[in-house]
Amino acid sequence: MSGTITRGAALELETRALEANARAISGRDAFASPAPATGGGQADDWGREPRVRRPLLRARVGEAAGGAEIQTIISAEVTSNNAYQADRLRATFRLSPRDGFGLRWWGDQRKLILSVDMGLAEPGGAPRWQTVFIGEVDSVETNPAQGTVECQARDLSARFVDAKTQETFLNQTSSEVVQVLAGRRGLRADVTPTTTLVSRYYKDDHESVSGGEFRRATTEWDLLASLARNEGFDLWVLGTTIYFHPAAKGGKLYRAEWGDGGAGPVCNVMNLRLERDLTLAKNHVVVAVRSWHGKKGRGFTKTSPSNTNLQKGDGQRFTVVRPDLTEDQAQKLADSIREDIIKNERLIRFDRPGDLSLTCRDKVQLAGTQSSWDQTYWVYEINRSLSVDGGFLMHVSGKNHSPESEGAR
Repeated sequence: MSGTITRGAALELETRALEANARAISGRDAFASPAPATGGGQADDWGREPRVRRPLLRARVGEAAGGAEIQTIISAEVTSNNAYQADRLRATFRLSPRDGFGLRWWGDQRKLILSVDMGLAEPGGAPRWQTVFIGEVDSVETNPAQGTVECQARDLSARFVDAKTQETFLNQTSSEVVQVLAGRRGLRADVTPTTTLVSRYYKDDHESVSGGEFRRATTEWDLLASLARNEGFDLWVLGTTIYFHPAAKGGKLYRAEWGDGGAGPVCNVMNLRLERDLTLAKNHVVVAVRSWHGKKGRGFTKTSPSNTNLQKGDGQRFTVVRPDLTEDQAQKLADSIREDIIKNERLIRFDRPGDLSLTCRDKVQLAGTQSSWDQTYWVYEINRSLSVDGGFLMHVSGKNHSPESEGAR
């Protein structure tokens, strides 16, 4: 098991993980291999065709695959999201002066990049590794008495977050800005080309994004996130690549089951929690975006839903002020903000034995409760943890509104 935790720890990890997960899901294998449907097809039942697979974990110093491996990793927890925020890592290592990773080495680092791979191996088969995190370490905490060190890190979007800018972008499109900034920060850019010049987002021949909300210094990440929202795009960093693509409307679809089997719940998830915001459910949600053209001095308001009469005070009203938008941009912004708000009406959270296929741009279909909770949810956060003590687990969070709720009308 070259490249895993250690030989002894890896064996313990395998045994404990299989035992813990087998106990958690009665009658279902812990490491069922999901084969999700795409394009609106039949949702996959996690656990329909179970296969036992061995969880694996390794860590390296640096971004490249050839970086020095730290073989004393004990645990890793990676939290991914779909909220224009950095993914985060918390990893624990055993201090090992003999291997070159003792107290002195950890204390002398001024800049440290960690790469973490997780994997699942078939019995008798070769490991199948997947890089789940590459990022810069923000803090290191050592415990000499226990012989451990804990690192906390953000993915490489931190390079944009930590960089201030007041720069102008003359006659460039949003996708071109992403490519320019990615090159400066040492990342590759995977983008869907856009055609609208950035200056068009700031009317009256503004040739820079130093107008409007960028008249003061902002971070490069805030700039990129603003361009993504204007375009209706998702923005995220994975590994050493920044992605800039239209917001996912489809994604893979996974099926989570929770039903009454008579003697107890029949399920393929653990610790299912369901939450509903009744304020959003019972009240009509209205978003108003107020803007104006700087040189013309003319103000206007766009609402979502677009036919809303603002003179009536019914429902919940959210007002956003953004200068220098076109009327079309203001309408799109209002629709986007409203959609984000009403999606928080119903939340679903559950735990599952870990797999590496689910992403924060996929969906989960809950079935079997025989209630209005049975519907599709957008995955917005995944926390994967792999350790000797806890095995390989993931905590999934999703959200959506009820089709029949008042707030969604």
